[in-house]
Amino acid sequence: MIKKFFGLSASHSVSDDILSDTPTPFRNRLSTIFSIGEVFDLPIGENEDIQIDLVFLNSDIRNNFLLFLRNMYAEELLLFLEAYNEFKKASNEQKIELGTNLYNNFIRNGSKYEINAQGATKKPIFDAMESEHVNNSLIHATLFDEVYLEVYQLLHAEFPRYLLSDIFLDFAKQKNRFDLLIPSLDYESSSFNIRHVLEVKYLFDAILEYARVRNQEQDFILWDMIQSFKKEPDMQSRREIGLSISKKLRDAFYPSDVRQVISTRLLDEYLDSQIFAEVEEILCDTFTRVYASWSQTSDFEEQIRVFIK
Repeated sequence: MIKKFFGLSASHSVSDDILSDTPTPFRNRLSTIFSIGEVFDLPIGENEDIQIDLVFLNSDIRNNFLLFLRNMYAEELLLFLEAYNEFKKASNEQKIELGTNLYNNFIRNGSKYEINAQGATKKPIFDAMESEHVNNSLIHATLFDEVYLEVYQLLHAEFPRYLLSDIFLDFAKQKNRFDLLIPSLDYESSSFNIRHVLEVKYLFDAILEYARVRNQEQDFILWDMIQSFKKEPDMQSRREIGLSISKKLRDAFYPSDVRQVISTRLLDEYLDSQIFAEVEEILCDTFTRVYASWSQTSDFEEQIRVFIK
């Protein structure tokens, strides 16, 4: 179904294509947080993983993901991986030119798409590329592998956010594929992050409605107030919101030491945007339990569809 949607043949194998030269330790897999089998029409079971490398197999999804990364000021991650893949597939004769381009565009200090990799990771590349006699023995096939690993892990971390972003939402709408927007988040998986759910308006509204029916909406209202507090640039307005939150906390079942710390901080002239970080952690634990209960209901997906605009 989706392989046709994305123009992939039924027998297409990622490992036979882009990943053929990729070192095995770098083939990180992303836990399924969406009905991702539906996105890519993959013959995978409900609890299996996917490879983020599938992004490279279709220009539409690649361009949409790049748009998301550009908005996050992280487009260099995807662009580097593409250039790296070309370098890995190149002949020895081509590797000097492509390796030099990789260095000049992504590694060299001050380059246009400079990668935020560790200095120790970059050092062997600096040593090779700044040598007086650059040759194939210096620009070898594994020269950029360590940087690749770091970049891949960073990109891997961004992909769940992309699948829950407005950019992906608009993409699915343009394709008239509203079924792609129904999440199948596994709250027990290591990749699950309740904050990602709460950042998506239609998911937040849906879970808030579920909580409201069960008289559990106060925690979600408090969360929304804290997010408004963090985003408010005016210090006086932020103080007023902070005082309202502090008042609300006095009536809630939060640890007394948390309330005391917050009351003290509110007296400070400057209000740190992270002042309610402890409360947020407590709320996240509560929301995860609420989400776990909600996701087990028979009308879970239908409730979400109601809030998709």
